[in-house]
Amino acid sequence: MKQARVFRLSNKTVQSRSDRRLRMGCALERATNRCRSVTVVTLPGERALTIRQRILRMLREGDYIAKEISGRLGIKEKEVYEHLPHVEKSLGTGQSLICEPARCLECGFVFKKRRRFTSPGKCPVCRSESITDPVYGVRERD
Repeated sequence: MKQARVFRLSNKTVQSRSDRRLRMGCALERATNRCRSVTVVTLPGERALTIRQRILRMLREGDYIAKEISGRLGIKEKEVYEHLPHVEKSLGTGQSLICEPARCLECGFVFKKRRRFTSPGKCPVCRSESITDPVYGVRERD
């Protein structure tokens, strides 16, 4: 019977190599991908904030699409879509998350009733895949 090896990674003790890959693999992969392809811009004092707090700070500054948020924060676009519902819930009573809906570039159809944060795949009217991304921002409630 093999004895489990113990590893120490960033103040976490992990029992075996496969366990380490499961727990730390995604974080290590994201870190190496960031270094190769994305230049992460951080402001002084921003490192102490969580990703959701940094997304919220960006949305208070202006309106952004998910690709711009992911590029600036150095995370995947899919992760931005996962964080947006939580950012919406964490807003105070005087603020709300505004989503300018996606629009078809071929026929001009606007996805007003869409509740998901992700961009739709096809237009229901003309079946075109040329669709603008939704734009997100934070506004004060009236």
